[in-house]
Amino acid sequence: MKANQRLLIIIGVIGAIILGLMALVFEIRTVPDYDWYDKYEYDSKEPKGLWMFSELLKTSYGEDKVIFNKADSLYLPEGKNQLYIIVGDRASYTKKQNEKLIQYIEDGNTALIISSSTDLRIPLDSFYAQELYLLEDTLVYSHTIVKNDGDTSYVDSNYDPDYTYQDTTYNDEDDYDNYNDSYYEDPRDSILYIDEYLNTIYDSVLHIANAPFDSTYSDYIYSNYHRELKRLTETSYNFIKDLPKLKAESIHYEELMYTTDTRSLFSKMKLGDGELYIHTVPLLLTNIGTRQDYYLDHANYILSQFDPEKVVVDKLRINFNFGNDEVKKSPIAFILKTPSLAWAYYLLIASLLCFVIFRSKRLQRVIPLTGKNENTSLQYIKTLSTLYQSHEQNNKLVVHMRDVFYNKIKNKYFLDHTITGYVEQLSRKTKISEKEISTLLHKFESARNSNFTDDQLIVLHNQIESFHKKAK
Repeated sequence: MKANQRLLIIIGVIGAIILGLMALVFEIRTVPDYDWYDKYEYDSKEPKGLWMFSELLKTSYGEDKVIFNKADSLYLPEGKNQLYIIVGDRASYTKKQNEKLIQYIEDGNTALIISSSTDLRIPLDSFYAQELYLLEDTLVYSHTIVKNDGDTSYVDSNYDPDYTYQDTTYNDEDDYDNYNDSYYEDPRDSILYIDEYLNTIYDSVLHIANAPFDSTYSDYIYSNYHRELKRLTETSYNFIKDLPKLKAESIHYEELMYTTDTRSLFSKMKLGDGELYIHTVPLLLTNIGTRQDYYLDHANYILSQFDPEKVVVDKLRINFNFGNDEVKKSPIAFILKTPSLAWAYYLLIASLLCFVIFRSKRLQRVIPLTGKNENTSLQYIKTLSTLYQSHEQNNKLVVHMRDVFYNKIKNKYFLDHTITGYVEQLSRKTKISEKEISTLLHKFESARNSNFTDDQLIVLHNQIESFHKKAK
């Protein structure tokens, strides 16, 4: 094989490699780029935005009734028969916001939380009713048995003559708050944590129905696609579990939408005079969810549950909750309660005070002030003229005056003194007669051949000053 053929083969291989690399770098995409990180913004038209859902809210309830809360604080207007809505990955609330929202619901309003998880906490006294027993046509809590040794215990309505009974008739003063009562050994036992009843499944297809169903039949099927929208991809979906446990707590609970016969993704709870609705798959209501044929049916089914006078649409916010309320109130309180830490804290404060008193003074020497800068140009001129005068060198001084004059004329009128017709052109530009200009220039040239007296030097200076004043 000839050398030229080998060179061509090598060049061809290198070219093919370069083209392959360029094809990988500059990939031609058949699907437009979208911002998949812009999540759950009500005015966003990106795949995971909620523009379509917000338009459905305005259409369903009227644009004048829908209020979008864009502030960082929780906005809950006063009144009843209102609907509070929040959509996102995690609906987070501080302790005060949590209490405010629960009170808002109990006052006769409705909350719809469409989120895969939430830190919402519900005091169980919102559900519990006092256990009432009917005995001999008298409404009582229970009958307390008092033994001879003073020991007490609770029994049923069976009467035993060996014990003395004390009837405690029901009245308002006997009510107790289950949230704060010492009945609970752990304070967490008196609070319902929604997150504890949520579980996660992973799949690329989610089966949905408005009634309980088995794993083989459903009303709707949601298919989750990769960002290129070409192939199915697995994702996580949350559902509400442990329904028997919720019912055992005497909670007014109802399932409205299912993934299977034992998994609920849309449920409601009764809180006081209001209701709390929880939907665990917010992805179904995003803009990308509109690719499903049943998007409107699903959204309308949710919105048909309500007929509010006003709708408050809240935004996601980041809140930080601390499990230890004592530490949350004040870390200093914990330090001062521990003697060793308290002494360390006092010692630190004393050390800082000593430092401020004894070591806060300036240790660097005072920098002396420098004098002001003075303009020495006039002094230089005076010194130079005195030097020329003392040596009786007026001719050299005239040469400097001539050079300065020619330089000013060149900068101002753009005329060089070496050109032909210099006097005529300078006369036209300055509006000074040619005779006066010629006389001034002649004195400059005469300084080369004769000595200049002091009086002649003064006259020349005055002529130069007069020229500049009259020049246009």
